Amino acid sequence: MLSSCATNKKAVPPPPVVLNAPDTAVTYSCGFELNSFSGQLPCFGDECSDFGTTVTTLHFKTKNILSKNLEKDNGTTATIPGKWQIREDCIIEIHYQDDTQEYYKFHKGINKIERLTASQESFPGTLNKHNYLSKTR
Repeated sequence: MLSSCATNKKAVPPPPVVLNAPDTAVTYSCGFELNSFSGQLPCFGDECSDFGTTVTTLHFKTKNILSKNLEKDNGTTATIPGKWQIREDCIIEIHYQDDTQEYYKFHKGINKIERLTASQESFPGTLNKHNYLSKTR
């Protein structure tokens, strides 16, 4: 014979489990991770300021957001916002809000990025050795 028992007590649900995601670095194509890269790149034509070359710092952020800081010799700084993406061939495409774009190549072994020409190739000759920004953090 089956019987049932009824009580006025309600079962207390267990407390919710909150999982904190570990702080893991997102790794992109070719081992690229979010960082800042800085250095003094050669300038060409309109890129050059009255004070000569500037210190260029690229800050790669989440959601493919980027800020480019240009620090002139006189201490003034300009910031140019943009978006970035990295391709499987380690080429980083940067599109700035002023409709200009730049290309860099990430080199994992040396933790540097190399500025490329508009045709996405290394600059020729001895000029190329000056076209690298180093990881700053």
